[in-house]
Amino acid sequence: MQLTTFETELLTLVLGNEWPQILGHVELLEVTSRENTGSGAYIHFGYRAEVLRRPNLPNNVGSSVALKIDGLKGGAGCVLFFKDGKIDLLELFSYGDSWPNEIKGYKITTIR
Repeated sequence: MQLTTFETELLTLVLGNEWPQILGHVELLEVTSRENTGSGAYIHFGYRAEVLRRPNLPNNVGSSVALKIDGLKGGAGCVLFFKDGKIDLLELFSYGDSWPNEIKGYKITTIR
């Protein structure tokens, strides 16, 4: 499955802020599954082509952004997880609201 505009913009901003060395990976990603957890979502990724693995990646990043998503009064956050030197999973979470089935309106802000 193709990444949504929201997913692409979010990954680009998070990686640009926190781990720009793998920013080029975003264009090679595809979504292997999306799961709405009720208060957030899990988005699993695969790659359409081979990429250079980065063995020195941290376990996760994501603290550099804040999310405002239509329908979520308290806002939202994210954590991007890496596995075996590659992007693996994006966890999205709300601060107390039910997660929407579709993200239509949003704003992503750098907080550090």
